[in-house]
Amino acid sequence: MHLFRLRNIPNIISGFRLLLVPVFLLFYFSGLPQAHLLAGITFVIAALSDMLDGYIARRFGFITPLGHVLDPLADKCMQCTAAICLGIDGIIPMWIAYCLIAKETLLLIGGTVIFRRFADCIPSNIFGKAVSALIFFLVSFYTVFPDVYRAGAPWFFAIAVILSIPALVIYTVRGVRLLRSGSDPDAGISNRPANGHNTPEVN
Repeated sequence: MHLFRLRNIPNIISGFRLLLVPVFLLFYFSGLPQAHLLAGITFVIAALSDMLDGYIARRFGFITPLGHVLDPLADKCMQCTAAICLGIDGIIPMWIAYCLIAKETLLLIGGTVIFRRFADCIPSNIFGKAVSALIFFLVSFYTVFPDVYRAGAPWFFAIAVILSIPALVIYTVRGVRLLRSGSDPDAGISNRPANGHNTPEVN
């Protein structure tokens, strides 16, 4: 198979994950007997595909500018959609859903700005990874089991929002430092123009 086509495999998986967003939404509000289970399975499949395309891209060097945009876009669209669904369903207050959406939007915008200038992105810090894992568990659990300890859901999600603040602060500080000085040793990014020789071709 041609290398150009192989390089598109992670992007195809990301595109598939983006298509799962309306599928999740339809299942969640379908009224089917197993609606929440089907929506939960869709959410888990999306999360697993996120790990898969990231692994393939890093393992085989199939990292492209399109992938840097499409991958986080698909991931954040799914998380924001799930947060809205849980808010509409009354499982969590809408203000928590709005906070999660704001966080994901800021990260997406910041990542896009960094990538456009340096053809690279700031890796997730330990707080970000921990919060992402917590949110994944909470969304999955309360999507499939919306009535299990429902009263605790707002508190659990509120804790996730609070824990996300250090991750967002660290990411912001690194981003500002990178934009000002052109390098960030902690993130392993140096001043490389977006059209440099290390930049993969756009798919």
